[in-house]
Formats: sequence, structure tokens, C-alpha cells
Amino acid sequence: MTNGFGDNWFVSVGFGGNVYAGENDSELGLGDRISTALDITLGKWLTPSMGLRIQYAGLSAKGKATANSMFADALGNEKFNIMNLHADYMLNINNAFFGYRADRTWELIPFLGFGWAQATKSGVDSKSNELAASAGLLNKFRLSDAVDFNLELRGMMANQRLDGVEGGTRAEGMASATVGFSYKFGKRTFEPKEERFIPDYSPYTNKISELEKQITDEKIQKKAILDELNQERSKAPETIAKIEYLSYPLSVYFAVGSSKVPHEDLFNLNNYAEIIKKSGKLFKILGSPDKLTGNPNTNKKLSEDRASAVYEALVYKFGVNPKQLEIVDKPDPGKSLDVTVIGRAVIFE
Repeated sequence: MTNGFGDNWFVSVGFGGNVYAGENDSELGLGDRISTALDITLGKWLTPSMGLRIQYAGLSAKGKATANSMFADALGNEKFNIMNLHADYMLNINNAFFGYRADRTWELIPFLGFGWAQATKSGVDSKSNELAASAGLLNKFRLSDAVDFNLELRGMMANQRLDGVEGGTRAEGMASATVGFSYKFGKRTFEPKEERFIPDYSPYTNKISELEKQITDEKIQKKAILDELNQERSKAPETIAKIEYLSYPLSVYFAVGSSKVPHEDLFNLNNYAEIIKKSGKLFKILGSPDKLTGNPNTNKKLSEDRASAVYEALVYKFGVNPKQLEIVDKPDPGKSLDVTVIGRAVIFE
């Protein structure tokens, strides 16, 4: 928590008593050494637990000293004016260790400071000036948002020359107890420091960038496809000619007991030979006997002669490649050929 420069200032006034401790003051009773104390303070809380202040403290002191010393009479009784102007660092114990609360009734505040101390006396031209250290406890009791009641216990330590008497211990000091009031002005409370939340959008921006890249790549790919399509559309039509030769089983009929190809079937063989040559495929030749005449051996020989006659006509007369022809003694499995027809040779693919 923090605040602006004009916030959390306070001014305090307190009255009470001082007890000075010099070389010979122990010769007097404590009650005889109490003198009037005044403190005026201006301070600012920088945070709920840390603050700074400037304070005037002192007013008067009395005690016992060497007779006819700077501030003493012929009997050694001394009474002089004293001022301690110092700057202090303050620590609010309650807020530091138990958390900040603006409505806390009582707060304990130790302080530590350093400054300047001066001792003077009316009618005495000499002045005593020394550096001084201060420390103490401030008890603050909340009366309202603007006003606190204070009980302050403070100690000051300076060089032993401060009361105008040299000798004895190296240092002397003064204890003070005052009560008073503080008035707070400006903004009186602290607000939590607003923490700026900076969201991390990098996972989302990275994902968006990745998706944008995918979209860009798809657009490029789509454009390439469209360009290729337009190029194909702009080309002149290309005619692709594919010639497929259809073949069918061809039958050649022979006279009874003959293996000579009839003259009238040579015309059909010539046309079929052209189909065989252009197709480049393998064709098979199956011979058929005269089953109603002859014996099995004679018919087998007749079948072979008839197939050979068709083979020789295709190869030697019409120029078919012999590698495209094969003589078989029965149809291939699955071929639908009527082998009961007599007196013929069949050419099939």
C-alpha cells in the first residue's frame, strides 16, 4: 500500500515532563528534577507501517551542577532552556505485523532519530550546541478518523558538555514523557495498491497466427488449382482415338472326310486374319471330325488336319504371325463353344 505526497500527514502537540541526567543530577531527588516538556511534531506516513517526522522537543530542564557553572547558581542549582530538533523514522508495529486496519484503537510505534540539541539560559550569552540521538515509543489511541490521543516516552542522548559542565561521563541525556493530540490531514487512510493485471495472450495470438497461416496456404493452394484448371480449360480439345478390335469365334466348314479349306471360306479367313494381326492377341484353333463316319483314330487325325489347314492358310496365305496362333484339341474351360457341330474348325480367342 502507498499514497500520494499530500496524503497521510499529521501534526501533533504534547505536554509533559523532562528529567535531565547530567554529571551531578543524582544529588537531587527525581521529583526535584522534573521540568516542563513541550513537543511539536510534523510527520507523514509513507506506508501503513513506515513513517517520518520532524519534532521539536524540550522546553526546560533542571538539575545539579558545579557551582557557578554556565547554567548554575552559587549553590550549584541549574535551570536552563533546552531544545532538541530531530528527525525520526517510525515503525507501526501493529500494521507491520498484524495487517493494516484504519479503525484500530491502539497502535504502538517505536521511533529512532538524530538531530541537534541546544541549551540556553536567559541572561547568559553562552549557548551549548551538540548533536543528539533520540529514541522512544509512541502510543497512539484513535479518537476519530482525524484525531488521535498520544502518549509518548522519549529519550535523548548528547555529549556531556550540553549542560555547560565538562567532566564525568562521556554522554548525558534527558528522558521525557508527554501526552497530546495529533490531527491528520490530507487523505487519512491507505488504499491497496492496484495491481495491474497484464494478461498473457501469446497462446491465443500464436494459435490465431497458425490458423491465419493455414488459411493463407489453403488460399495459395486453391489459387494454384484454379490457375491449373483455367490453363486446362484454355487448351484446345484433344481427340484421343482408341481402336479396339472385337473378335468372335469363326467356324470353317469342311466336306465329309476332307481337310481342304473350302474356297468360299477363304474370304472369311482373310478378313479374320486382319483382325488377328491388328489385335496382337493369341487365337486358338480347334478341329472337329465327322462323328457319324470313320473310327476314332481316323476322326482324331482328321480333326488335327483340319486345324492345321486353317493354321497354314492364316500364316502362309494371309500373313498372320505364328505366335498369335495355337492349335488345341479341346476348348478352354468356361468357353461356350458348341463342339457337337461336325465337320468344322473353330477359331476363337
